[in-house]
Amino acid sequence: MQKYFFYLEFLQKPLQIIFLEEVKNELADTVNYDNNQNNGLEYEFAVEVKITIDRIIQYPDA
Repeated sequence: MQKYFFYLEFLQKPLQIIFLEEVKNELADTVNYDNNQNNGLEYEFAVEVKITIDRIIQYPDA
């Protein structure tokens, strides 16, 4: 299990995001598949995942 910790200055508390092993494997499989299908698609997917994580950090109670 991989854990990511982010500090939210405006909330003055840490936020912990945990990726289960299955999720981590699924993300890696998707990136590898996208890489084989279309050069650059894996990068676009990774960017979208990062944007989603950023939204979770920005709106943790949503």
